[in-house]
Amino acid sequence: MIYVLALFMLMAGYYSLTYGISLWRDDRKRLGSVGVILISVLGTLIPIAFMFMRR
Repeated sequence: MIYVLALFMLMAGYYSLTYGISLWRDDRKRLGSVGVILISVLGTLIPIAFMFMRR
């Protein structure tokens, strides 16, 4: 079950990451894209790491 939850979190994080990349490339909103990329990476990796450490 924990692997399914981690996969779902990775998919949501990937969607947010690609949104940040498209902001950087297409809309030229550099500061917003850096914020979205940073939040999506940290918001995905930290909870997954804690889930597997507590197991």
